[in-house]
Amino acid sequence: MQTTAHDYARLLEGILQAKNLSRAAVEEMLTPQVAITSERMFGPGIWRETEANKHIRLSWCLGWGRFDSEHGRAFFHTGHEFGFQNYTVTYADAGIGVVLLSNSDNFESVAREIVTAVIGPDESPFDWLGYPRFDPKTKKTPPPEPKAIEVEAGILADYVGDYEIQPGRIFRVKLVEGRLYVSSEKDKWVEILPESETRFFVVDSDYVFDFKKDQNDKATGIVVSLREIEIEGKKLK
Repeated sequence: MQTTAHDYARLLEGILQAKNLSRAAVEEMLTPQVAITSERMFGPGIWRETEANKHIRLSWCLGWGRFDSEHGRAFFHTGHEFGFQNYTVTYADAGIGVVLLSNSDNFESVAREIVTAVIGPDESPFDWLGYPRFDPKTKKTPPPEPKAIEVEAGILADYVGDYEIQPGRIFRVKLVEGRLYVSSEKDKWVEILPESETRFFVVDSDYVFDFKKDQNDKATGIVVSLREIEIEGKKLK
């Protein structure tokens, strides 16, 4: 979905102010359907079970994530794409919420601080989402910018194919005129440049793509990294 923070906030206002049949539909939409018991939303943690979020009844509703808080029931959604990171949380019983849309790859590091400043004490599942914690006292030296190298066409061709990064979610890689492109959405491709024969990067982005190979030097998988977040995929074809 493409929208603005203002229009998204209007959507949330409509949900909070719904009446009669619409109110009944909203209540059904915000009813927990599936309990969330994974350690993380992305990465290896999606396969590990935990009870860390049981006390807030973290779960999936119809189109929304949901949890219990000091403010009552809360529903949330998140968005993450090249150059864009977003988060929204609304407290249905208290009638308050916040919409945060950014054109940044660094927003997630300050999301919890912004939500806490706006809402107050908050139980948003930032750790489960994999959002890193911001520490203003910690000075980080940016790593040197990666430099592209030449890689043999045969090596690049071996990376072409589909990778399953989550059950039912496919990550695609294609080769066009000697250049590799990746896509997690239909008809939306991003070029990746080789830093080594197995590691690739996106210009002006912190995304890193590491291809995994077997003993025969054939591609078997891919690891997509953005700072502390890693998503691993198995090559399908």
